Amino acid sequence: MEKKQQRSVIGALMVVLGFVQATWAISSNDLVFAGLGLTYTGFGVLYLWFEVYRDEQ
Repeated sequence: MEKKQQRSVIGALMVVLGFVQATWAISSNDLVFAGLGLTYTGFGVLYLWFEVYRDEQ
């Protein structure tokens, strides 16, 4: 697998897993766990930005 494609998959999985965690935690009324999921989603977005899209420029 190409390095850029591998980084894209890792970042996308971070975003999806964080969003799933946040959604599940919100439905369980656990705001701390939801906040951690949203934080993980944010790290995934930052990872995509700095490791994938910024390298193109």
